Amino acid sequence: MTEAIAEVKETTPEEDALAVEYWKKYPHHYAPDTMNVPVLEPIQEDVFEEMFQHRKYALSSHHAFGKDLLGAMVSLTLTGLNQDECEGYIFAPTFAQVRDIHFKELHKIMDNTNIDKKVIPGKITESPLMYKIAAACFVVGKSPKQAAKGAATPQVIAGQHSIVVFVIITEANALTKQVKEQIEGITNTGGEVHIILLLNPLNKNSEVGRIFHNKKARVGWFTREIKAYEAPNMVINGFTSLEAIREEAHKIENLPLEKQEDYFNNKKYKMKNKHLLSPGWVIEKYISWGESPLFRSKVLGEWVEDSENAWVSLERMEELMMGRIQGVWGSEEAQYAKWNENRIIGVGIDCAREGSDDTVVSSFEGNREFKPSHTFDKTYKDTSKGRKFVEDSHFCGQWVIDTYITPHADRIMTIVIDMTGGYGIGVYDYLTNHKSIKNSKFVSVVGVKFNGVSNVMARGLKNKQGKPLSLYPEMATQMIAQMSDQINSDDGMLLFDDDDFKNEITNRKKELDNELRDKIEPKEDYKQRNGKSPDKMDSKMLAWHGVIKKTKKKATRAIAQEVASKRKGNSAGTMAGSINSEDNY
Repeated sequence: MTEAIAEVKETTPEEDALAVEYWKKYPHHYAPDTMNVPVLEPIQEDVFEEMFQHRKYALSSHHAFGKDLLGAMVSLTLTGLNQDECEGYIFAPTFAQVRDIHFKELHKIMDNTNIDKKVIPGKITESPLMYKIAAACFVVGKSPKQAAKGAATPQVIAGQHSIVVFVIITEANALTKQVKEQIEGITNTGGEVHIILLLNPLNKNSEVGRIFHNKKARVGWFTREIKAYEAPNMVINGFTSLEAIREEAHKIENLPLEKQEDYFNNKKYKMKNKHLLSPGWVIEKYISWGESPLFRSKVLGEWVEDSENAWVSLERMEELMMGRIQGVWGSEEAQYAKWNENRIIGVGIDCAREGSDDTVVSSFEGNREFKPSHTFDKTYKDTSKGRKFVEDSHFCGQWVIDTYITPHADRIMTIVIDMTGGYGIGVYDYLTNHKSIKNSKFVSVVGVKFNGVSNVMARGLKNKQGKPLSLYPEMATQMIAQMSDQINSDDGMLLFDDDDFKNEITNRKKELDNELRDKIEPKEDYKQRNGKSPDKMDSKMLAWHGVIKKTKKKATRAIAQEVASKRKGNSAGTMAGSINSEDNY
């Protein structure tokens, strides 16, 4: 009896041989027959079968489809049925993703199966990260880092000559052209080869996006796209179109908050499979994010295109927002960004006003986030004229003292507070009068107004009346322009994983003012489109501005030249000279 199908029930060698012969012909039945794996939905069964039928298979799906479970089942199937000779390679942008996604699924299947008194051969080791049955039968986890500028492309996979070879790439949006070409090189052998890409759709013009949308790039690939409208829990509730999701979200938005929670927690919906995409999560994200690129990509499973009026692309934010695990930044490991080693701390406080706004505090240490953003609950009091919002200045101010000032008293730090419309004055007064700041040689507190005048000027850039013109229409544009420049630079930013911020910065539009300068979409217009204020984005703009102020970063000449080029033909603006004034307050 082969170890691969060992069970408590005894079988004869003849029965074993017949079973293996059957599974070789129908490999998608092997895992369900021999392992304790979740019962697959029909759409998952179709995908799982397709993975064995094609040498190069690319799966794009919505969130929570179960694609990584299917990938792990492929690993266990191919190694279990080819124990004499089989090599498997699992890739992701970072080593932590390989370990915490694919190998975590392997662990779960093996543990659940062994409890069920069946036996999956082999064992998983952590160093090296490997699932191994025999010397010539194994699955190894790797992280194909991008080659640094000027460096040779790393050889992530080369020289594989087993009878069966497979490569599974999870989070495959990070696939580069060089790595893709190396991996595709194994298909020139005559053995059994499988390359499987698993991803949530992002930019259709990316390297992996072209496989789905470009005829030339798609040659040799079988592609499958699964959208949220096909998810079992969505279908059973009738949410098979964007219109149906939109109608349901608008209905729930008008309910009291306590009743909305029943929908978000799926108490009002049928649930065919609790492990798959839930209607409550979809509706909640529609209300939070609107019909933004992030919603269409992550929730609906649709491909998006970079917009010319976006400050930062969704693809770039996905690269940077891998978070920090055990002190290691994912985006730095994948070489999408690196810390600039600037030790100056900037703290940004975006103070709430009436309505949907929140008070949010964010911080940077150089170009990496210092602490995750913190959102304060709003305080109200009942008056004769109804409920009134209370700006809890002392509470917020003291939290900043306890979180930033006291533990880091010897660090150079600038705290930047939004004081647009008078909000934030209370926090500003509390902090500037606090003894720990008054007596500090390192900490400064600055108040700004998003609608205030920018002082970054460029010689030769003038308005239509011939007067000197600043590079930015107002402070809000100056702050988002400086932050987006850093995000889009080679160093980038090291950011905690935060879908709300990701949605805000990729969904807030870039407009043009009367002088043809880039201008940030007014907050009220954004709120009208999305139903929510971009508070995390604003707090991070303030925090990054605090870092810039202390490091005395100047605006670049290139910005002035770009403005001038837009105004070509206007003699007052065709000459863009050097910067003659630093950002100041």
